[in-house]
Amino acid sequence: MKKSSFLVGTMVLHTSLLTLGCGSSLSTESTPSEALNPANNPDGISFFEEPVERRFDLLPRRSVASAGWYHGDYYPFSADGIARRDDENSLSPAEKYDAAFHQGRSLAASWERKHHGHARNPESWEGHCNGVAAAITFAPEAKHTVTVNNVTFTPEDIKALLAEIFFASPTIMVGQRCEESLPSGDGQHRPTQSPCRDINPGAFHLALSHMLGRKNAMVVADITQGEQVWNYPVREFHVVDTQDVSLQEARDLVDAPENLTLFSPQTVRYIKVRGEMIYLSHGNRTLSYDYILEISPKGEIIGGEWLGSSKTSHPDFLWRPQTPGSGNPHIQVETVKNLLFQSL
Repeated sequence: MKKSSFLVGTMVLHTSLLTLGCGSSLSTESTPSEALNPANNPDGISFFEEPVERRFDLLPRRSVASAGWYHGDYYPFSADGIARRDDENSLSPAEKYDAAFHQGRSLAASWERKHHGHARNPESWEGHCNGVAAAITFAPEAKHTVTVNNVTFTPEDIKALLAEIFFASPTIMVGQRCEESLPSGDGQHRPTQSPCRDINPGAFHLALSHMLGRKNAMVVADITQGEQVWNYPVREFHVVDTQDVSLQEARDLVDAPENLTLFSPQTVRYIKVRGEMIYLSHGNRTLSYDYILEISPKGEIIGGEWLGSSKTSHPDFLWRPQTPGSGNPHIQVETVKNLLFQSL
């Protein structure tokens, strides 16, 4: 049987470890404008040697990553994660792992119930959505049942185990996590806390256009701003409409007072954009965003401003896993990879 291999990242500019539920030379100066700064460096999400293409006119208007499979469960902690049984007569994925690889000792399942289960009194939204999303972007889909040591693993069992071995993956990301349930806003309804202002629309546009459109590589988005984290794999990004506007028109669209320094002094072109991001959740789901892009004399995107409802309703951050990283010390990455390879 031909084995598939997991991708390995070669470039890391902004690194984080996402143990969640469901980063060219950039300025570090504090500024009220939404510039591309170190936390909003689109190069940070690239797995590839060359930096992200920043020239607006050279970016695709329709970006689709062909890889990726769909999975509906995020294995909530409130239901004991991957130690949950579908019924009393069947074993959970974690219990099957124990039966096959721990001589029946309840190691993986007991750990799961204690640390990824109801015993920790979790919030209702906490679960394995980051592991599920990372697995979908990184690994091929399990297709067939596999029997090991007289234990049969279905494709759904293997997907659950994949969610666990990607739960603690080191990641590369663009943007920062907002941990405020109700972020406070300024006079233009933009959050005042820096992490809650992310992701900058310029970095958002660049990262999705480059990764999906030029590199055919899926990314993961935390689609909600605020304390809760809902990670979903993104497979399409479409530029639905663009319109060049004047500086004054751009300011009017943002609804900014005249005394607010809003755009970079390097900006020579302002483009109003409507973009659509399509992510996987019980099928394809579409979110639309409106924003202004700031363009430099070289034609490069150097920043932007969200418009209208997109000021407070836009992704918190984008990310990709670097390598698998198991969230359960009793479930080994290589063991699950071997199950996956046998199922293809």
